[in-house]
Amino acid sequence: MTHPFLPKSILLKSGSLNKVHPQIKAYLITFLKRNFPVFTVILGLSLISQILAVVLPISIGKFLSLLLPYKPYRAQIFSGLPESITNHAPRFLILFACLVLLKVLLDWVKYYQSEKLTSRSIFGLQEILFRVQLRLPIGLYEEKGTGKYLLRWSGDLQSVKSLISKGIIQFLGDLFFLSLLFAWIGWNFPMLAFDLLAMALMIAIHISLSCLTLYWSSTHKRNAKSSLIKFTSERLHNVSMIQALNRQIPEQKRFHKRLENALNKHLKHQFLNGLLRSISTGIYFIVVLWFMLRSLQLAESVEMELLPLFFLLISSSSPIKRLSKAGIFWVNGWISLSKLNKIIPENTSTSGKVSYQYQEGKLEVNFEGEKPGQLDSLKFQGNGIFYFPKIKEMNERFILQLLLAQRQHEAVKISWDEQDTQALEGTSLRKKITVVSVNHALMGRNVFEAISYSRKASKKKKAQAMLDLLQEELPPKERLRLDSKIGEYGSLLSPGQKQLLRFARAFLSRKPILLIHEPNGLIEEKWTPKVREQIQTLSQKAKLIVFQAHPTSF
Repeated sequence: MTHPFLPKSILLKSGSLNKVHPQIKAYLITFLKRNFPVFTVILGLSLISQILAVVLPISIGKFLSLLLPYKPYRAQIFSGLPESITNHAPRFLILFACLVLLKVLLDWVKYYQSEKLTSRSIFGLQEILFRVQLRLPIGLYEEKGTGKYLLRWSGDLQSVKSLISKGIIQFLGDLFFLSLLFAWIGWNFPMLAFDLLAMALMIAIHISLSCLTLYWSSTHKRNAKSSLIKFTSERLHNVSMIQALNRQIPEQKRFHKRLENALNKHLKHQFLNGLLRSISTGIYFIVVLWFMLRSLQLAESVEMELLPLFFLLISSSSPIKRLSKAGIFWVNGWISLSKLNKIIPENTSTSGKVSYQYQEGKLEVNFEGEKPGQLDSLKFQGNGIFYFPKIKEMNERFILQLLLAQRQHEAVKISWDEQDTQALEGTSLRKKITVVSVNHALMGRNVFEAISYSRKASKKKKAQAMLDLLQEELPPKERLRLDSKIGEYGSLLSPGQKQLLRFARAFLSRKPILLIHEPNGLIEEKWTPKVREQIQTLSQKAKLIVFQAHPTSF
């Protein structure tokens, strides 16, 4: 997919000649096929609305001619109607009112259907982007910073929406209308055929130059803005370090430099954007002036025939102006679509991966190259409680991600039931594993939503039973209820309550493999006996791998 008005050299330098990601491409093709009838109806409504936009001003002149000694040349458009209507002011007024009502109705239907079509296309893209990012390998997710893009993708989606609504739908409607208009002019005024071709060529050249200029300026503006946002995010994320080293002044200077660069790029872009928009408006008047000059070169009788043409061009000014500005929406939309395309890596497909076949949950970890802590390998076979030794070179969070096939490491080979995690489809593996870790937040509005994988009402009975079991030794007033609010990521809970709910969530999942990170690190003493009891019961029919510096008896 290439930009229709940009040379390949520019596209190659900007990196925008990349193929559209297969998921986005498949979605857009399917969406267009499914909504092609609606798309056709919108174009038809747009054409009729444009015709009415020309007819209504002429109708006003015709109505005035019935009241005053005035003969408008454009009123010849009504020559095909019965004289009982065109020569009778009250009846013609009724016709005018009907045309106005029809115009209002068509504009409303066209606007709503166009907005409905484009909004659905954008919401579909949002769903694809969110779904893909939920399935990105953790290493890739963190390295590319793709997840942060979720917070600022709305502007790009809006540009893509404008590309569809104004750069495609509105553009095609205006182009179709002006093609009919120029065809009618060429048919009735053959001597102006060359002039019409010259006008069309001038508009096409303007759109091409607009695309070239705006693509360059918009890319530089967006890059400068992205650099500023990235710099701000990194510095504010490390504000504690900056304060500790007294680096406020140097960082402020660096921020000011990037801010000034972003401002300069923005002003240059707006200068060019405003200039091109003004030129787009001027093109319409150039068209009218061109025909006025041509009329001076023709005979007097032909000049009178050209008067309706001038009035017709004046009535169709809006489509000509919009057509000249189409390049603005094409450029911004194309850049945004290219950016959305780039945040979805090509290697996220799970094709070639195999599903995990659970047997007994046998785990083997082999260390290659430099051995951490003189370890060659680790093996955990059968059910029970196993302790994963602490490795200085790797933190527990990193090891958990390796075991869950969320990331890979060339020096660590992991297999479950003699199946290499690098060849496994991660989702199928994680269907058999659950985790208790402080790195895994509690999500939901209340306790039930935080501990239940399925939020169906039918699951509340089991969730309540597990919650009662773990809080059996507590006074009723201190117990958490299923409808207790937990706040954002459990902000209303104590560390011990959060850990209790993590265990409850894991126990309710009933998966055959349970990974536990520091089981006694946060749990409060009043809950420890019941949690240990559940762990002992579960260890008889499941594999529990505990990450803890010092093994503790359960």
